[in-house]
Amino acid sequence: MNSKKFLLPISLLIVFTACDSPVSSGTISQPVYADSETPTSFKNVKDIPLPEGYSAAAHDKGSFGNWLAQMPIKSSKTVYLYDGRPKANQSAQFAVLDIPVGDRDLQQCADAVMRLRASYLYDTKQYDAIEFTDNENGKYKFTTPFTNSHFDKYLQRVFGMCGTASLAKQMNAIDAKALKAGDVWIRGGFPGHAVIVVRTATN
Repeated sequence: MNSKKFLLPISLLIVFTACDSPVSSGTISQPVYADSETPTSFKNVKDIPLPEGYSAAAHDKGSFGNWLAQMPIKSSKTVYLYDGRPKANQSAQFAVLDIPVGDRDLQQCADAVMRLRASYLYDTKQYDAIEFTDNENGKYKFTTPFTNSHFDKYLQRVFGMCGTASLAKQMNAIDAKALKAGDVWIRGGFPGHAVIVVRTATN
């Protein structure tokens, strides 16, 4: 996966940047929403309103950023674990993407990033581009049959073998001021952390 584009563990992250103002490393501006604008009114990522004076960044048709903008949002912002139990801290998320989490305790931050990227490539039938590398440079390439069940089994294997340390090696560094949907904040390590940008805007 030779791409810089592509944590949403289950929570939704939106990054707003201004073209005429500097972006400090690690600093994310959070929009302010009216109390009535609850996540239950949002059907997908692009439905989330922007702060006054901001415009959503445009995406090419068929791009990863455009695909992320169409991602469905759950009607409830409650985050559940793989076994159906609610996560202990329910104050960290604004909205929840409607994506699979599996039935094993495997999908963490880097895994959610890999799921989103791989799902985009799967949905757009770019099967040959679905490949991840573990920390020892072992490669995990998605192969036939190109079915949903085989894809899910493939991801479970990737989640068990790859993580932030290996994912960071597959990505290219960019200037934080150039962030766009699909890019990732990542710190590889044991543990590390990863956060994917699903929407950007400018003023």
